[in-house]
This record gives sequence, C-alpha cells and structure tokens, in this order.
Amino acid sequence: MICYIFIIFIVMVLNTVSAQQEGWKMKDRFIGFRYEFHGSVKDVGLREEIQAKADELACFGWAQNSPRDTVVGEVRCNKNAGVTMKTWMGSIDQHHKGSSVHRVDVMEYDDTKIKLHFSHFKILSDGRETCFRDEPHRCDHFNDSEL
Repeated sequence: MICYIFIIFIVMVLNTVSAQQEGWKMKDRFIGFRYEFHGSVKDVGLREEIQAKADELACFGWAQNSPRDTVVGEVRCNKNAGVTMKTWMGSIDQHHKGSSVHRVDVMEYDDTKIKLHFSHFKILSDGRETCFRDEPHRCDHFNDSEL
C-alpha cells in the first residue's frame, strides 16, 4: 500500500513539473521588440513620453532620435506590460501632443532579448550610432552583400 501511494505521489510531482516547464521559457514570460516612429516626431518630447510609459510598466530599453528624423528604440518587459506598451505606442497620436506619427514599425524578437541592454529605460544621445541590419531602423551603410 505504501509503495502504491509513493508511486502516485511521484506521478503527481512529475506531472506538475512537466506542466510548469511550458511557462518557464523566457519567451513565455517576456517580450522584447524594436520600434521606429515615423512622422514629425523629433524634439517634441516623444522619447521622454516613451520613457515615462516604460518606467510606469517596469520595462527597460532605450529611445533615440535617428539620423532619418525618426525615433527608434527597443523595449523589453513582461508579456502583459509588453502588450500594453505596444498598444500604447500604436495609439500615440491620441495622447501625445506635438507629434504627428504617420507610422510605427515594430519588430518583435523571437528570443525576447534586446540588442542594447540597460537596467532601466534610457534616452540615448543623438550622437550615438545604433544600427541594425534589418527593419525597423535598418541603417543605409549595411548593403545587401553584408546581409
């Protein structure tokens, strides 16, 4: 009888552990994405508003004015906050005064890891070069032979 109870206990523990494994992957708990705002978005307080929203949602990442007159950056946070952040970014014209956003491009990372990692959300200086090989914010100096 004790052996039977012990076997049932082991089966229950194994079932519990295997059920937890599904949600323990980083991509199940976090989201990471890159974005680029197009339109009249530079020097109107958009980066600061993105930073404030990221801080409110406990996200980290960065924002920067780009040489193409866009605002670019990356965000990483828990899945729920990430969905909220992307929804908020998509409706930026409704709550940000001063900018006129024509388009927001977002590329979600499969592995959730952003390329530039900070312990908080940071506004990068305009002089810092942050280039990517793919959109959004693909830099012109990457030609097809380098891809």
